Amino acid sequence: LKAQLPRRSRLRKSSSPCRPPGSTEATKEGRPPGRQPPYEASGVALRAKRLDTTPTKEGRSPFYSTLDRERMARRRQQVREMMREKRRSATKTTQTLNYEMLPSVEDIYSRQFTGNATVDPIGGRKRYTLTIFFKHDPQKAGPEILKKSILGYIDFFRNRMSCRSVTAKSMLSPIDGRSPVTSLEYPMKEYGEVPKGEKMKKVYHKAVLVKFEMFAPPAALEYIQKRIYKDNMILRYMLLGHTRSFMDFGEDNELTSELPPPPARRQPLRHGLRGA
Repeated sequence: LKAQLPRRSRLRKSSSPCRPPGSTEATKEGRPPGRQPPYEASGVALRAKRLDTTPTKEGRSPFYSTLDRERMARRRQQVREMMREKRRSATKTTQTLNYEMLPSVEDIYSRQFTGNATVDPIGGRKRYTLTIFFKHDPQKAGPEILKKSILGYIDFFRNRMSCRSVTAKSMLSPIDGRSPVTSLEYPMKEYGEVPKGEKMKKVYHKAVLVKFEMFAPPAALEYIQKRIYKDNMILRYMLLGHTRSFMDFGEDNELTSELPPPPARRQPLRHGLRGA
């Protein structure tokens, strides 16, 4: 009889690992009979990673301040109003640049800055916030000396560094928000050289926080830092830059610095204050 059976039937009958089709017994790996195992490479099963389809949460970017978001929202609203007026107009006209507001090429290359912001031409300045810790020493550096030092820096920024829109404001303590004197996190020494008649610098535990806001040329930062490091009234300082593009509304250039404010919005922007 074996000789009369076909070759395929003999092979199927002689294969011992296979079980009859109707069998319900499980294999050694725990799979139902007839199920092929997954492809295995060097003893590890390769399976596709499940795709994460959860929506990403949109939040405020930590790199943009509230003033930056408001300025960007005003710029976006101004662009929307311009596009609406363009669609409302019956005749399509190609908008050209107003070359009367732009300086000539010869004027740009022949500009000279004297350091006096009232005389120097407009353009090229960036927005900065300078925060300074002035030492609190009622015996040697009272309120009058502190006021004289702050006015000296304002005059230095305006008449020597060609800074525009310089403002100075004495801040309250960021710890409690009520005291005009800030308790320092750790003891600090003053900048500058050691005072005459003393062997070492004095250690201070309190300071007065003053914030300067201005439009300053980027090349002036090096000279500002040199003056700060030579001043014995300063303990620490921090400089923040806010200008990202001169095309934004309110920056220091011929086209946007003198523009009128954008028209009033009909409805509030829901996405206007979100971070980019």
